[in-house]
Amino acid sequence: MFSIRLIKTTCTFIFFIICSVLVDSSCLYSDEPLSEQKIKDLLFLQNFDAVASIPHAADDYMRMYYSAAAYFSMAQRDWYKKDIREKHIENCIEKYKTVSEKSPDEDLKSRGLLWYGISLMLFRAKNLNFEQLSAPFLNLINIYPGSTYINDAYFYLGRICRAFNRHEKAHDYFTRLAGSDESDRVFNIYTKKLHLPGELAASYLNIKYIPKAPEPVKPAAALKEPEPPVEKKIESVPEKTEPLPAAAQPEKKTREDPAPVIVPEPEPPKPETEPVKPVPPPPAPEPPRVKKGKIIISGDKPQTLNVNNEPVNFNSEAEFTPGNYTIRASLAGCHDITLPAVIKDGETTSIELKFRKIILYGTLAVKSEPAGAVIFIDDKETGKTPWQQQKIETGEKLVRLEFTGQKPIIERVLIEPNQTKNLFYSFSPLPATLELTCNEKDTVLKITGSATNLSLTCGQSKITLELPGGEYKIESSKDGFLTAEKKLSIIQGKKYSDKITLEPSIRLAVQTEYSRSGTDKKSLNYPTALYIYKSTLYIIDASLNRMMAFTPDMKFLFNAGGNGSGINPSTKKKDGSGSGPQELNNPRGLAVFNNKIFIT
Repeated sequence: MFSIRLIKTTCTFIFFIICSVLVDSSCLYSDEPLSEQKIKDLLFLQNFDAVASIPHAADDYMRMYYSAAAYFSMAQRDWYKKDIREKHIENCIEKYKTVSEKSPDEDLKSRGLLWYGISLMLFRAKNLNFEQLSAPFLNLINIYPGSTYINDAYFYLGRICRAFNRHEKAHDYFTRLAGSDESDRVFNIYTKKLHLPGELAASYLNIKYIPKAPEPVKPAAALKEPEPPVEKKIESVPEKTEPLPAAAQPEKKTREDPAPVIVPEPEPPKPETEPVKPVPPPPAPEPPRVKKGKIIISGDKPQTLNVNNEPVNFNSEAEFTPGNYTIRASLAGCHDITLPAVIKDGETTSIELKFRKIILYGTLAVKSEPAGAVIFIDDKETGKTPWQQQKIETGEKLVRLEFTGQKPIIERVLIEPNQTKNLFYSFSPLPATLELTCNEKDTVLKITGSATNLSLTCGQSKITLELPGGEYKIESSKDGFLTAEKKLSIIQGKKYSDKITLEPSIRLAVQTEYSRSGTDKKSLNYPTALYIYKSTLYIIDASLNRMMAFTPDMKFLFNAGGNGSGINPSTKKKDGSGSGPQELNNPRGLAVFNNKIFIT
């Protein structure tokens, strides 16, 4: 028996070698591009080197795809040859990537994209992160939604998520395989590799769980059924019988053969002990009770809202069985919203709606006199007059025009859909700005000029006025102060600032009572003269043979004396008698010359 198997194996091996040589030679010694069937034959015979070096591989993306497949197999075959294996991997990844990006055939393109992702996952997983590994499969799902390799993409995405401990995401991808050809494979991953109970794995995949029936118990001492007996034909033996009456005798036959005697079949012997009947399989367990999940939708309030075409209330919980759902919402003047939602067992899924307004457009044209004004729309500079915008969003807009030396123009304008709004503006001269500052409050200002006449009371020490250009006279007055005047020449549109200083008016308090002592310094008895000395106003009071000097606020300064030699503060009058040698008896006049005071 062993020799027969050895002979068969040897013959098969020799056949493969002969076919490989024939096919390989037909490939390597021919300049014609190989057909797809020949390439598949080479791969079947594991002649990967021949496939990897097939002619015209750079010009034909189908051949490039099979060349990449050959390098993929050689990388697995030469796993112990580090340098050679790395070259195989680089060729494999590069060719799969080229096919996925440049092939004109979408099916071949999606197939190359799938195997490009598989190659990265097998050969470059240690050097890449989650996003880099999952990118080819996500691109396959998004770019080729109708591809036959969608389920493979979901399967490998689930494996990548599980490797990075993203179990919920892996469950989402595996769930999408429910009902497909891959559902059995994913079920085995759940039950065998993740060690989940069959009922739970079935509920995850949304498929019916059918437990395997236990094998029937074989009888312990069942007897072999007896073989059925073989019918035995026994030659007939003539018997001696009494002759029958003539009427009862049978007709004579031409050939008198004796009638055969058939031995009846014996009944099969009954076994001493009956075989044990197989135990019936247990009844199938009831499917697990599926909990209902909840969904709550918040955000922008819509006019219509439904989940899988079933209306639901906004901002309130609604119950659904676990699965994938589609949310649709609409609002007048906004784009409709369509969102996917996954409802899970016993969990609440929250969805937030954000509507985008449907933008309508109109036309705006702006002109001005003079032209060249700068245009601002909603505080954004857009151009100069004359100006026209063919496409501007509808709604209320704030339009502002500015021109040097002219007063700005501001207006709110409503832009309507598919309508043209024409605007024309004329500027007025911009007034000059005058800022006046006074050293006193509550002054009365009177401004006279060719352009305006103003008379106003200012409650503050600073005031700002807008005046047309021209010549102006400004008067400022207040009780107890001297009136101040200023003349200004103002140019249109410019800013000016000036200061007004009010001087207090002089009030002399004259004492009516006579005082011989001359010691009263709080009031004036006989004011006779005023003089200014070094920017100070002095008041001279001649009374009782002496002259006293005061400031305007009645602050005593000194007595005048010294026989015409000027003011000598050290010789002050003591009793007012006029008999002292350094006193003046009857001073009558005072003069200031060459910074000196002379008294008569």
